[in-house]
Amino acid sequence: IDFEPNHPYQEFIDWVIENTTFSNNCGANALHVLSKFNETTKPVSITYKNCVFEGGNSHGIIINRGNRSPKGNITFENCTVTNARKNSLSIDIIPDFPVVFNGLKTKHTSKYPVISILMPKVYKQIAGTATLKNISVTAPENTQLFDAFIYPATITAELNLENFTFNGKAVSSAPEFEKLKKLYGDAINAAKTDI
Repeated sequence: IDFEPNHPYQEFIDWVIENTTFSNNCGANALHVLSKFNETTKPVSITYKNCVFEGGNSHGIIINRGNRSPKGNITFENCTVTNARKNSLSIDIIPDFPVVFNGLKTKHTSKYPVISILMPKVYKQIAGTATLKNISVTAPENTQLFDAFIYPATITAELNLENFTFNGKAVSSAPEFEKLKKLYGDAINAAKTDI
């Protein structure tokens, strides 16, 4: 499924997709590219419930809101992502547009990190949030959980992990932050214990 508008006056309001399987698409199984939206667009609200995203030739789920993002939210409730060729999740973290995954099961088999976080430079020094709650990841032990695609700018973002497990073991943000720190050095700065 592809949410990719052509004009800022178009609307994605109160969309609910439920009990649906997206399987082996040529690209992502769920794609959200909102770069044609802007601050004049009515707030977006898209909710997935009890959906399965399996296989495919790209990421399991992509959320790319563009550099003039509208306000709104995208929520995934009790969904499953399995065997994505790239990242299971690839998401922007930008202001006024929280993304929430609540009750997500992921079977990750690719060489890519499970979750890729995108932080566009246009939003430097402005916080955005993503919440990963009740997440269960199954993958080979040496799998990298998080990656960050960061432009050379100072960006504040908040990633909330709540009841997040990797192969049955609890994951907290502090050690995951340290792994990213080793990869990116001063491009990553911790705020308290959150990434």
